[in-house]
Amino acid sequence: MQAAGEKKNGLQRFGSYVLQQIRDDWPAVIFVACLFSIFDNHYNWLRAAESYAFIAIGNLAALVRGHEAADVPSGPRALVVQIDSSTLNTRYHERSPLDRCELRRDLADVYGAIRRHNGASPARRLNVVVIDIDLRPWSWLATDGQRASAEADCERGLYADFRSALEADGVHTVLMTPQDEQHGAAWMKENPGKARFGNADILVNYGLAIRQYCRPDTLAAAAFQAWAHTRPAGTAPDNECVPSAGGAQASEPHEPVYIDPRLYRTGVVPLALSAEPGSPARIALLDGVLKAQAGSPREANDGWQAVFFGAGYGGDDHFVTPLGDLYGVEVHAAGFLSFIQPVQEKKKWIDLLADILLGFFFGLVISQFWSAYYRKCLSNDVRHRLTAPLTLLALVVTVAAMTVLLLIVSYFALLRFGLWASPVSMAVGMLLDSFVFGAPQGGVDAANFLKGSGRPERRSFAEGAKKLFGGAVLHFWRQGDYATAGLLAVRLAIWVGVVSTALVLIAMQDI
Repeated sequence: MQAAGEKKNGLQRFGSYVLQQIRDDWPAVIFVACLFSIFDNHYNWLRAAESYAFIAIGNLAALVRGHEAADVPSGPRALVVQIDSSTLNTRYHERSPLDRCELRRDLADVYGAIRRHNGASPARRLNVVVIDIDLRPWSWLATDGQRASAEADCERGLYADFRSALEADGVHTVLMTPQDEQHGAAWMKENPGKARFGNADILVNYGLAIRQYCRPDTLAAAAFQAWAHTRPAGTAPDNECVPSAGGAQASEPHEPVYIDPRLYRTGVVPLALSAEPGSPARIALLDGVLKAQAGSPREANDGWQAVFFGAGYGGDDHFVTPLGDLYGVEVHAAGFLSFIQPVQEKKKWIDLLADILLGFFFGLVISQFWSAYYRKCLSNDVRHRLTAPLTLLALVVTVAAMTVLLLIVSYFALLRFGLWASPVSMAVGMLLDSFVFGAPQGGVDAANFLKGSGRPERRSFAEGAKKLFGGAVLHFWRQGDYATAGLLAVRLAIWVGVVSTALVLIAMQDI
């Protein structure tokens, strides 16, 4: 009974301590959360720190990258057929531009597999092929001797294949806009094979690809347009980045949108080219992958939606994502699937509330270290005074460890729910706040306590709010200490200005 009573009293003391810390810290926590909300969400001043945090998450993701989507029964999927390093060396001979005859042979297998798939599963037709390779005509192919002339024939035949796939099989081909737009403009105007075009640039911020351009002229958006064109009326989801199937430009620019990271594992299915083109082994591989259906799709947009074809070699087309390093064609495929199944971004006020809760969590731990630091500094024991700086080192190490643990939690939230969240900004903010504002007050409280003045003043929420919102200003003003009253008034004005600005911006953005 005594042990139970002591446990109850211990819990009561801990609860009282937590409640009092919240009463003491809420002005600082709300200020820091609102300040970082303005910086991070509206001016992107902290995007670098957040991006590097997601790179850390990506390194964690690499440890579990091997689990693919074979057991995922629903959701849109895209097959990504890649020219791997081995194929580049043996058949393409590491040449740029890629050999058009070899490309035609490889793409013929892809279109053939789609044709067989559509014949066997007419209700689950695949009608979109996206080619993430610059296929504009090269003038030297027609002027560099007999071999080049033969390859030029392959190039023209490749364009004819695109037209044939559309006219005979209803399969739309989406090509990347030529990197050399000056020489590729005329070719695009001719619209070989009635293909669509999209810009293949990938948005990279601070070395990380987590968003895509919200424009209808991108490769992923052009693929979405082609896909939507083949859908029955009313079954294609609305998307502000692609305002119409005809490819009309958006009336106003939009912020980049997130690529759903879950789709890298549940939707993007990479497949390296193997065996010789047209061989039974390759045909069986392609047919087997397209035939594989993890259960019966529950919605019209579940299952295979497109086939992407591109490079799976080298480092020039490699991008860092939260789920590890991926090739550009895989990023485009995930971007396309994210247009079909858009990420439901959180409301900004939810982000603010989460930051406030994180701030209280960090503040609770940080205050313990500062109390221990000042007790050692003001102790009569020389050893305590000498080891006081180690307390601050332990503070930084502990906050860093907490941040890493929360990053791991963020990774699993990202992987499971597609939630983009990072504790880095609030960890840094509360740590800085403790050094700038919390440390002096903690020193005063500790000194008063050790001098016999008793515990620091414990105010209620109402008393703390009254003191913050003008009570302290009036107190010093009445005592004739106008300088202190003025400084407190400035501090109050800054606090109110930052909080109100953050709330107004959040309200405007969430409307």
